[in-house]
Amino acid sequence: MKKRKLKWTITLLLTSTILLGTVTMIVSDKYFNENNPYSVMKGIIQIQLSEHSVVKINQQKHRYITPNKTFEGDPYGIVKQFMQREGWTFQSQQKGVLTFIKGDETTVVKTKPFTSDYYIFDITDQSETIS
Repeated sequence: MKKRKLKWTITLLLTSTILLGTVTMIVSDKYFNENNPYSVMKGIIQIQLSEHSVVKINQQKHRYITPNKTFEGDPYGIVKQFMQREGWTFQSQQKGVLTFIKGDETTVVKTKPFTSDYYIFDITDQSETIS
C-alpha cells in the first residue's frame, strides 16, 4: 500500500512538473521577451490598479509600458501626451517611431507591441542638437 501511494505521488508530481513546463514554454515568448519580465508584470499591475496610463519599467533606461488603446483617436496619443507633459513637442511619426523636439534638441521614441493590450516604448537617451 505504501508503494502504491508513493508511486501515485511521484506520478502526480512528475505530471505537474511537465504541465507547468509546457505552459511556461508557451507563455514565455509572449511575456518573457523582455530582459526583466517581473518589472513588466509589475507595470501592468500598476496600470490596472491605478489611474496611471504610463509606468516606467526600467530605471536605468527610459523604458515605459502603456495600454494599447487610442487616446483622442490616436494609437500613440498616450505617448504624445506623456512627452508633452515632459516638455517635448511632437514633430513626426513613421510607423512606431515618433520624433519630438524641445528647444534645439530632438529625441526619438520607439514603440513595440508587448501583447495585444499593452505596448512598450523607449525614449532615446541621446538628444541631438538641431543644426
